[in-house]
Amino acid sequence: MNPMNPKNLEGRLDIINQRYWLFESAISKKQCELIIEEANWNLQHMAEFMDQNNSKINKDIRKTIVTFMPYYSPVGCIMSTHLLEINKHQWNYDIDSIQEIQIAHYTDGGHYDWHPDTMPPDEHNMQRKLSAVLMLSDPNDYEGGKLEIKDAEIPPLKQGTIIVFPSPLFHRVTPVTKGNRFTAVAWAVGPAFR
Repeated sequence: MNPMNPKNLEGRLDIINQRYWLFESAISKKQCELIIEEANWNLQHMAEFMDQNNSKINKDIRKTIVTFMPYYSPVGCIMSTHLLEINKHQWNYDIDSIQEIQIAHYTDGGHYDWHPDTMPPDEHNMQRKLSAVLMLSDPNDYEGGKLEIKDAEIPPLKQGTIIVFPSPLFHRVTPVTKGNRFTAVAWAVGPAFR
C-alpha cells in the first residue's frame, strides 16, 4: 500500500472548483516548532516581489521577513513529497524540480497582496507550476494573516497543515494584526505552460 496515495491521506480537495488540496495535520506541532527553530534566521531579509522582471521591496505590497532552506532539508522533503504525490493524482503537471523552501515570518502588519507565484518562463523555459504552504504557527499565536485564494473558500489553516494549489492562481495573505505567523512555502517548477 502506498501511504502517500491521496485515498490514504487525511487530505481533501476543494470540491467546488478544485483549486487546492488540503492536508490537515501533515506534521506535528513539535515538527513545526523545530522547523522555525532550525531556520537560518542569520540570513533573514525583507521579502521582495517581482515587478516587470525586477525584484524589489515595496512594503505596501509585501511586508514579510524570509529566509530559505534547501529543498533537501527535512521541511523540503516533507513538502516535496506532498507536492509531487498530489500532482500525480490531481493536476499531472510536468514537474522538473523543487525550488528552495522559503520560511516566512509575518508580524506587525505583515502581509502579501494579491499575486500569482508563476512568472514568465525563465531562460530555460521553466515556470513555477504548483505552490505549497505549510502552516508552522498555531492559529492562537496570531490574529489576521489569512491565506486567501481567488474564487476559493479556504478554511482556517491549523498548525501542521499543508495546502497545495496551482501557482498561477491569485492569492494573498491578509495583514497580521497581532502576534507572529510562520509558514514554509515550496514551489514545484517545470517546463512552461502552453
